[in-house]
Amino acid sequence: MTMKREFTAEDSAHLARLRDLTEELSQHHRAACDAHAAGNKADLGSALIRCGRAIRSMQVEHARWAGDAMQADQTATQTVQTSNGTANSDGSENGRGMHPLMTGDIGGFVARVFPRKAK
Repeated sequence: MTMKREFTAEDSAHLARLRDLTEELSQHHRAACDAHAAGNKADLGSALIRCGRAIRSMQVEHARWAGDAMQADQTATQTVQTSNGTANSDGSENGRGMHPLMTGDIGGFVARVFPRKAK
């Protein structure tokens, strides 16, 4: 199951920056091809260096976008829906408790599965 979400203004800004960098990389690649066809090693080397810088800038932008998305997800998971709307999450106090086996608590699991009956 995939979840759909709308692009935020920040997402759109990252996409615009990546589009600009893609166009810049395309121009540098074209310059490198032209320099190679002309046999101009100096211009070829210069264009390839600019290609490398554009690629590195794209990698940095992708990392920024991922970091921003991760921060947004962390912020979103710090709220829970209640009968009165939303509230800040206090962990398992007002949310779902974690299953004992997820935390390695074998004793808690056994107590949960085989509760002791009061005599």
